[in-house]
Amino acid sequence: VMERHDEIRMVITDYQMPRMDGFELIARLRERYARDELAIIGLSAQEDRTLAAKLLKQGANDFIPKPFIPEEFFWRVTQNVERIERIRALAEAKEELSAAERRATRASAFKSEFLANMSHEIRTPMNAIVGFSRLAMGTELDAKQRNYLQKILNSSELLLNIINDILDFSKIEAGKLDLEEVPFDLDDVLENLASMISLKAAAKDLEIVFHAAPDVPRQLVGDPLRLGQILLNLCDNAIKFTAEGEVVVHVEASPLPTEDNALELRFAVRDTGIGLSEEQIGRLFTAFNQADTSTTRRYGGTG
Repeated sequence: VMERHDEIRMVITDYQMPRMDGFELIARLRERYARDELAIIGLSAQEDRTLAAKLLKQGANDFIPKPFIPEEFFWRVTQNVERIERIRALAEAKEELSAAERRATRASAFKSEFLANMSHEIRTPMNAIVGFSRLAMGTELDAKQRNYLQKILNSSELLLNIINDILDFSKIEAGKLDLEEVPFDLDDVLENLASMISLKAAAKDLEIVFHAAPDVPRQLVGDPLRLGQILLNLCDNAIKFTAEGEVVVHVEASPLPTEDNALELRFAVRDTGIGLSEEQIGRLFTAFNQADTSTTRRYGGTG
């Protein structure tokens, strides 16, 4: 009875044996072990060199004729065992890497699902806080009450923006953020942007300037929601980091030669704020990163 033993690395068999010859033994071993799992060395005192080819074809890894030189025998055994050890170690490393990748994929999926669910659950009460704060601002209030409500509204809107960013980030990471292609008016996007940032800019006495090149068409096909989100984020940052001066939103167009009626629009937001050093620019597109830790304490945000 022949059983599989994974701790075995090598079998050395003679060609001629009393009850089972080397061919049959190698055939049975190969039913249980691949060449990369178990090294088999065939031995024979026959001078017929075709026997070596037959043993190798049957599944042997190596052949040593008898009588053999001890040093050669030891070297071949060592080389074959080391080869099997390397192959097994590589296979184990690949399996560990594959298992780690599976764990990381599951963890990432759980994290993205948690972020999406958490964002949705928090966003519902936050929308209520923002909505009722705005309603309360329209009632008769004294100066202190209006000041308190304005601070609640500002903080709520800031937190709601962070929650929306987290939700979008989780969608992007999960590959579930789809871009629409719908007709829209560029002026409507810019007017909506102006209405959302004008109060913040006025509070800091900043001038907001919109400039679109003459050749920029107003009727477009794309995703106005995502475009508006990106411009709002850029303008919010520009206002946040600018103490005095202006924020300019500039739009220019260039045709795409590979497609008919297709344009590439370039949006640039320029401000007279604190700016970035060369070292900080190098980290600009790193997720959840800011210029330095004092930025978070002073200006807030997730990076």
